[in-house]
Amino acid sequence: MKTVVCLSMLFCIGVLNRCNAQDLDAKLKPAQKKEIVAKVVSLLKDNYVFVEKADVMGKELQKKLETNQYDSFETLDSFGDQLNRDLLSLSNDRHLQINFSPKIVRQLRKDAAGEKQAPDEGFIELLKSENFRMRKVEILHGNIGYFKLDNFVELKYCKETLTGAMNFISNSSAIILDLSECGGGPSETMDFILSYFLPEATKIGELRFRKNNELKESYTIKDPAIKKLTEVPLFILVSNNTASAAEGLAACLKEYKRAVLVGGQTKGLGNPGELFVINDVLYMFITTAVSGTAKSGANFDGKGITPDVVVPSSHASFNFNKAMSEVCRLLKETAKDKKLKHAGQWLGFEYETYLNPEMADEQYLRSIVGIYDGNRKIILENKQLYFDNGSLKRKLTYMGQGVFSAEGRKDYRFYFPTDGKKIDAMKVLWFDDTDDSFKRMNE
Repeated sequence: MKTVVCLSMLFCIGVLNRCNAQDLDAKLKPAQKKEIVAKVVSLLKDNYVFVEKADVMGKELQKKLETNQYDSFETLDSFGDQLNRDLLSLSNDRHLQINFSPKIVRQLRKDAAGEKQAPDEGFIELLKSENFRMRKVEILHGNIGYFKLDNFVELKYCKETLTGAMNFISNSSAIILDLSECGGGPSETMDFILSYFLPEATKIGELRFRKNNELKESYTIKDPAIKKLTEVPLFILVSNNTASAAEGLAACLKEYKRAVLVGGQTKGLGNPGELFVINDVLYMFITTAVSGTAKSGANFDGKGITPDVVVPSSHASFNFNKAMSEVCRLLKETAKDKKLKHAGQWLGFEYETYLNPEMADEQYLRSIVGIYDGNRKIILENKQLYFDNGSLKRKLTYMGQGVFSAEGRKDYRFYFPTDGKKIDAMKVLWFDDTDDSFKRMNE
């Protein structure tokens, strides 16, 4: 049995497709084109989940071949690209795709024959060099966990690293899961992550297969490695680059009202499929099932998921600072814990300054310069403000509204009034909503 996979089952497939480019430029004979089209049509007829569309596509591809519309595409590269354009035009299904990789073809044939394969050490090293596509995990001020994943990798490879990342944020007061660049991956990894945030034996999705009209439901898993986080406030960043299993995860948590989605409409690649061999160098992804969300059974393929809080951005660029600003606003407005509310306010001010930077005029900067209680000094060098306590000098950056950040420190900021009056004190604002005031000394 072939494994059901999501479109971006591994980020590496996209990289490996073009690894042997020398063969892509080889010229194809008419008979070779005929064989490729015949195999594609046969695979669609036998496996594509939408039977009527498969029939229409098959007839149209055969017609184009017979009327010489593929004659100008002489190489494997150009012919394959044109077939992919035709498949997309005829089906409006971005999953359907022909790819080139002799290596993957060999692996698929071994899988079909039931041959046990030793792990590909080169492939595993590639995954490790990418940290299994886990880009960043950190604790923001206010004990807010942040975890960015750019793909889901097969669980057998990434479980240890994924579990370590989840353990790192397991004591967070709130969690931000950044899937804004996540192209998806194996459903088992999606199920594993969902199992952190939902109770045991919770339905998380369903698949309706063409073969025998089989319905397969999936549920959260029980695993001793999972530390449950079912009560922690959860926010998920999404965008037009959020695809496949990443969309499935976001859709599930949104439907259960377990997470707040912030960002842009997702890509809309909701249906899984399988990889099929065309010949010795080509394979094809074909959609073999229709997915449904956990509670309503809704299908988001071709439509995507609409976030709870929409952040306007260009099609090609995700506005991260705006999305984080919105998350902080939600924390400030909805968090039950006073410290978490303040954390939302503290971090939100930082992201707002990135969005709407303010400039401090030189006259204001000069009015701050002086010596404050405890021999704390504010000095101006080359139009740049510094804080000097006698043992360490830190660069100050204006954030707006009289507030300055200190280089290398995220836990405190400086405040000087902007009302035009003489400044007689320096106030240090701490992230825990406390402050210290230092009087200006007579100079």
